Amino acid sequence: MVWVRGHSGVTGNELVDGMAKENAVTVQLSFPALGWPGREIKKEIKRIVERKRQQWWQTIPLCGIAKAFFAVPTTQHRNFLKWMSTKEPTTLIQAATGHGLFAGQWSRWRESLPSTCKLCGETEETSLHLWGECPALELE
Repeated sequence: MVWVRGHSGVTGNELVDGMAKENAVTVQLSFPALGWPGREIKKEIKRIVERKRQQWWQTIPLCGIAKAFFAVPTTQHRNFLKWMSTKEPTTLIQAATGHGLFAGQWSRWRESLPSTCKLCGETEETSLHLWGECPALELE
């Protein structure tokens, strides 16, 4: 498929122009054809995608630890990660999702390893426990 100048005598061009006009009239648009500027259409698509993504996040049965840290992840969360070095977002995401070097996670890979917190010894060591529940890390 290549672009050709209209009305230049290229065989089949008039036929294709007619077909394009016919289909342009019969296509149903999901938004009003009011001559929206491209940037407004792009913004609306982003809003729809963001709303769908948030609905998905709230309904999936997984990601309990990540949901505790990010009730609803936003574009601002993603933009914040862009400003970090390569290693920093990895560490932050591991901590927020519980998939870092925590005893609770390691014990899932090797049953011989203890899952209890190394600091308090009371419960399973997860990122959520270390950040908000561990009595050994409470401020006096």
